[in-house]
Amino acid sequence: MPTPPCDEDYYGLLGVAPDATPDEIRSAYRRQVRLTHPDLRGPDADPTPFRRVQRAYEVLADPLERMRYDLITGLAHDADDSHFYRHSFNRLFYSLFSGLQAVLDTPPDTEKSRAG
Repeated sequence: MPTPPCDEDYYGLLGVAPDATPDEIRSAYRRQVRLTHPDLRGPDADPTPFRRVQRAYEVLADPLERMRYDLITGLAHDADDSHFYRHSFNRLFYSLFSGLQAVLDTPPDTEKSRAG
Protein backbone atom coordinates (compact mmCIF):
# COMPACT_ATOMS: atom_id res chain seq x y z
CA MET A 1 0.00 0.00 0.00
CA PRO A 2 1.46 3.38 -0.93
CA THR A 3 2.43 5.92 1.67
CA PRO A 4 -0.20 8.61 2.30
CA PRO A 5 0.06 12.15 0.95
CA CYS A 6 1.69 14.62 3.30
CA ASP A 7 -1.13 17.15 3.10
CA GLU A 8 -3.69 14.86 4.80
CA ASP A 9 -3.93 15.00 8.62
CA TYR A 10 -5.00 11.48 9.52
CA TYR A 11 -4.76 12.08 13.26
CA GLY A 12 -7.01 15.13 12.86
CA LEU A 13 -9.51 13.20 10.73
CA LEU A 14 -9.91 10.64 13.48
CA GLY A 15 -9.65 13.19 16.28
CA VAL A 16 -6.72 11.58 18.11
CA ALA A 17 -3.28 12.74 19.21
CA PRO A 18 -0.14 11.53 17.37
CA ASP A 19 0.78 9.40 20.39
CA ALA A 20 -2.62 7.65 20.49
CA THR A 21 -2.69 3.95 21.29
CA PRO A 22 -4.09 1.42 18.81
CA ASP A 23 -7.22 1.09 20.99
CA GLU A 24 -7.77 4.86 20.95
CA ILE A 25 -7.36 4.92 17.17
CA ARG A 26 -9.82 2.04 16.73
CA SER A 27 -12.37 3.73 18.99
CA ALA A 28 -12.02 7.07 17.20
CA TYR A 29 -12.38 5.34 13.83
CA ARG A 30 -15.63 3.68 14.87
CA ARG A 31 -16.95 7.02 16.13
CA GLN A 32 -16.07 8.72 12.83
CA VAL A 33 -17.64 5.91 10.79
CA ARG A 34 -20.95 6.54 12.55
CA LEU A 35 -20.70 10.21 11.55
CA THR A 36 -19.51 9.81 7.96
CA HIS A 37 -20.85 6.51 6.57
CA PRO A 38 -23.08 7.23 3.53
CA ASP A 39 -25.65 4.59 4.55
CA LEU A 40 -26.19 6.42 7.84
CA ARG A 41 -26.34 9.90 6.31
CA GLY A 42 -28.89 9.35 3.57
CA PRO A 43 -29.08 8.14 -0.02
CA ASP A 44 -27.55 11.31 -1.50
CA ALA A 45 -24.65 11.54 0.97
CA ASP A 46 -21.16 12.14 -0.39
CA PRO A 47 -18.95 9.07 0.31
CA THR A 48 -15.72 11.12 0.25
CA PRO A 49 -15.58 11.90 4.01
CA PHE A 50 -16.09 8.23 4.80
CA ARG A 51 -13.33 7.19 2.38
CA ARG A 52 -10.93 9.70 3.97
CA VAL A 53 -11.71 8.30 7.46
CA GLN A 54 -11.23 4.77 6.15
CA ARG A 55 -7.85 5.63 4.64
CA ALA A 56 -6.75 7.36 7.84
CA TYR A 57 -7.57 4.24 9.83
CA GLU A 58 -5.81 1.95 7.34
CA VAL A 59 -2.60 3.93 7.73
CA LEU A 60 -2.72 4.55 11.48
CA ALA A 61 -3.75 0.98 12.36
CA ASP A 62 -0.76 -0.51 10.54
CA PRO A 63 2.42 0.09 12.62
CA LEU A 64 4.75 0.24 9.62
CA GLU A 65 2.50 2.56 7.61
CA ARG A 66 1.98 4.73 10.69
CA MET A 67 5.71 5.08 11.20
CA ARG A 68 6.14 6.01 7.52
CA TYR A 69 3.34 8.55 7.76
CA ASP A 70 4.86 10.08 10.90
CA LEU A 71 8.23 10.40 9.21
CA ILE A 72 6.81 11.94 6.04
CA THR A 73 4.59 14.44 7.84
CA GLY A 74 7.40 15.58 10.12
CA LEU A 75 5.98 14.17 13.34
CA ALA A 76 9.14 12.13 13.80
CA HIS A 77 11.58 15.01 13.29
CA ASP A 78 11.42 16.68 16.68
CA ALA A 79 15.07 16.65 17.77
CA ASP A 80 14.27 17.10 21.46
CA ASP A 81 11.80 14.24 21.57
CA SER A 82 13.85 11.05 21.65
CA HIS A 83 10.92 9.40 23.43
CA PHE A 84 8.95 9.60 20.15
CA TYR A 85 11.59 7.57 18.31
CA ARG A 86 11.79 4.96 21.07
CA HIS A 87 8.01 4.78 21.29
CA SER A 88 7.61 4.37 17.52
CA PHE A 89 10.30 1.72 17.29
CA ASN A 90 8.92 -0.19 20.27
CA ARG A 91 5.39 -0.01 18.87
CA LEU A 92 6.58 -1.41 15.54
CA PHE A 93 8.85 -4.04 17.07
CA TYR A 94 6.27 -5.41 19.50
CA SER A 95 3.49 -5.44 16.93
CA LEU A 96 5.66 -7.43 14.53
CA PHE A 97 7.18 -9.81 17.07
CA SER A 98 4.60 -10.03 19.87
CA GLY A 99 4.07 -13.74 19.20
CA LEU A 100 7.70 -14.46 19.98
CA GLN A 101 7.50 -13.14 23.55
CA ALA A 102 6.90 -16.60 25.06
CA VAL A 103 9.84 -18.03 23.15
CA LEU A 104 12.13 -15.20 24.22
CA ASP A 105 11.09 -15.53 27.87
CA THR A 106 11.85 -19.26 27.95
CA PRO A 107 15.39 -19.97 29.22
CA PRO A 108 17.48 -22.31 27.07
CA ASP A 109 17.80 -25.94 28.15
CA THR A 110 21.30 -26.15 29.61
CA GLU A 111 21.55 -29.96 29.29
CA LYS A 112 20.92 -29.93 25.54
CA SER A 113 23.39 -27.09 24.99
CA ARG A 114 26.15 -29.05 26.85
CA ALA A 115 25.51 -32.22 24.81
CA GLY A 116 25.41 -30.42 21.44
